[in-house]
Amino acid sequence: MEASEFFARGEPRKELKRATCFYNMGFCLYELGDYDAAINEAKKSLHHHEQHNGSVNNKCGCYTFLGWCHLEKYKYDKALTYFQTELDLRLQFVPSEKQDSDEDIKFARSNIQLCQNMLIRDMQE
Repeated sequence: MEASEFFARGEPRKELKRATCFYNMGFCLYELGDYDAAINEAKKSLHHHEQHNGSVNNKCGCYTFLGWCHLEKYKYDKALTYFQTELDLRLQFVPSEKQDSDEDIKFARSNIQLCQNMLIRDMQE
């Protein structure tokens, strides 16, 4: 938390570093099993990236992370929404002829498939 406070508000570059701090804190909380707190930090990171022109990859990373947090909480609908948002964002920046071979897009699609399989499994139980 102190690291995020180190980066003063106002300068876009410092705000992006602050976003990285929020993401990293979220990851630590995820590893500790505190998914609600991890979600909170990931949302802060995403907000900072959106407000201060963070890279597409960083925004997509936040969406993926939010999806995984919701998977851990068995909230597959929310997870699916985050994974789909990530995929949609990635597709905007990769030419259509390269989309089938792009590793990030493949990963995003696999997250969606995993989530859909979990939803189907839950409906069958």
